[in-house]
Amino acid sequence: MPKVKSKQIIATDIDNKRYKVDVKDLRFRPSVYAVIIKDHKVLLSKQWDGYDYPGGGLDLGESILEGLKRETFEESGVKIKPLDIVWIEDAFFRFTYPKENFVHSILIYYKARYLKGKPTNKYMADYEKKYMGKPEWIDIKKADKIKFYNQVDNKKLLAKALKI
Repeated sequence: MPKVKSKQIIATDIDNKRYKVDVKDLRFRPSVYAVIIKDHKVLLSKQWDGYDYPGGGLDLGESILEGLKRETFEESGVKIKPLDIVWIEDAFFRFTYPKENFVHSILIYYKARYLKGKPTNKYMADYEKKYMGKPEWIDIKKADKIKFYNQVDNKKLLAKALKI
């Protein structure tokens, strides 16, 4: 019987380096992110020399909204009220923290209302503190000029969030 070739995809890392990966080597990772806008500013998590929205992977048995609230608090110290879904996208990428692995991620972005709390990184996991700094409120007009560590069209995402 002939050997069946495994399907491959292209995954990228934070520097947009491309990797051919067998689908059998992927890990599935649904993730949620909060787009929090207050006083014409968006709350962003500092990562390396850029930013991303606070959020991350869901835990098994955790609802999407529970995960959104937990991840947002862990990465920002801020409590939120989820509003509406702004954006959904999928991506294939290479993680290096806490260990190297390749994932097929479903990225769900919610507009969220700020409730309380001050931006801090004290609730982050230790491995996250190695590449993440204290979250910052960034003027929404300057957001299209900063470096984002995600694979979405941030200009369109923010424009859509502003309409909600």
